[in-house]
Amino acid sequence: MFDSCVHTKFNSLHYIKNISKKLQANKINNCLIMFDKEKNFKERLKFLNNYKKFSNLTPVAFLRNSKNLNSEIDNIIKLKYRFVKIHPRKLKINYQNIK
Repeated sequence: MFDSCVHTKFNSLHYIKNISKKLQANKINNCLIMFDKEKNFKERLKFLNNYKKFSNLTPVAFLRNSKNLNSEIDNIIKLKYRFVKIHPRKLKINYQNIK
């Protein structure tokens, strides 16, 4: 078993296809993939739809905004993402200061 996660800055089909082919060439059957440049719900939907076209790529949503967590979570549920990354750095939360 090989644990693999890809972070991408691009969301074009050409770029995605290239990632998929490289994984196949290296005998990696599946990997999680995150779109690091995602800025809004529309981009999140486009990312999900693009990556669903490739069976060896599993899209991962991440929480971007700590001020709208309910909206973020509702959107992720509505789009039926299977995986969610929760990262304090992306949310700009310092857990050391939380009491």
